[in-house]
Amino acid sequence: MTVTLRRIRGAGDGHLHVENQQQSYIAHEVKMMNLENHKPPLILGIGNLLMGDEGVGVHAIRALVRTDSFGEHEALPQNVKLLDGGTGGFHLLSLFQEYDPIILIDATMDGKPAGTVSLIHPKFASDFPKTLSAHDIGLRDLLESAQLLGPLPKLHLITISIAEIQSMTLSLSAEVEKALPFALSKVKELLEPTHPPMTTVATGAEVSHFLQNGD
Repeated sequence: MTVTLRRIRGAGDGHLHVENQQQSYIAHEVKMMNLENHKPPLILGIGNLLMGDEGVGVHAIRALVRTDSFGEHEALPQNVKLLDGGTGGFHLLSLFQEYDPIILIDATMDGKPAGTVSLIHPKFASDFPKTLSAHDIGLRDLLESAQLLGPLPKLHLITISIAEIQSMTLSLSAEVEKALPFALSKVKELLEPTHPPMTTVATGAEVSHFLQNGD
């Protein structure tokens, strides 16, 4: 508790008035409680690097790490956690209790043109697209299990459409690689609290427009 010692006019030298700064103390306690309850954001990329475009979620995380470490573009907020989730798995369950919000990046075979970037805000496992690429444990399965552990954090899912899964290929196709900067721009928009983006879908042509004009 913060107190102020102030000499009272007319009082003897030995008399001190102790003024309790109650409002300041309450404000300090509220601030500390908010800090304790606040969970940092997580950007989680899912995918298999050995299967070409299927690993685009992991490629996205690596691109964000390069951006944040070497200052190629605007740096991410300091409290943001970047995580390569690999091919998923129940070992990721604890993340749903430790972070809020969570931005998920994954590939999807939804029949849309390769390189199409989509953004949704799932609240339940049923909100996840059925066409998400197959992993060891799919995001739908992971979310269903996380719901059993407690309230879910705010979730944002960025998907990048792919045409096929290539085995033993480390590189991305031209269409998917071209879409990556647009997907990363959506990540940064989601981290901006004053301008949360709506659910969006950007086709290859719109992605090309973004790369040329930056809007």
